[in-house]
Amino acid sequence: MEKLAKFLNWEFRTHLKIGALIRIALVVYSIYHDSHYSVSYTDIDYKVFTDAARHVYKGESPYKRHTYRYSPLIAFMLLPNVFYSRTFGKQLFCLFDVLVAIAIKVLVERQLKCNKNASNIAKYCSLFWIYNPMSIAISSRGNADSVPCFFVILSILFLQTDLIKGLSKYVLSGIFLG
Repeated sequence: MEKLAKFLNWEFRTHLKIGALIRIALVVYSIYHDSHYSVSYTDIDYKVFTDAARHVYKGESPYKRHTYRYSPLIAFMLLPNVFYSRTFGKQLFCLFDVLVAIAIKVLVERQLKCNKNASNIAKYCSLFWIYNPMSIAISSRGNADSVPCFFVILSILFLQTDLIKGLSKYVLSGIFLG
């Protein structure tokens, strides 16, 4: 228990760096895995996203990819997959996954601001996300679920806290909900 307590007491930034490194290591591993095993590590949707981005790069509709049923924004976000690196999107989704942990921490701190343990509770809540094997695997495989998760939490952050006041909080929240 003493080692766990020491681990939990590390600075939040350290946990974020470790979480990011775990995700990036799995993105690198995915390159090896996909080229050596018959069952791909990479999410099938990631291949669909990349094909759609390829169509957009050519000036065509992302919906020319017959199984593309997502927002066209994803195809535009993954344009660098076509001309920069095929793992760009995975890295981007991992970044959003880490941003979710930060947003969770800020949201919980703001909601519990009157509680003397608010900072610790917020940190532990965000650590549940940053070290959650499901969120790690989902983002590092190239699934875009971390993107809407981030914007939903951001929307809740604006609605339920005093981070922004007045009508602006409702407008921004609505924008982030799409």
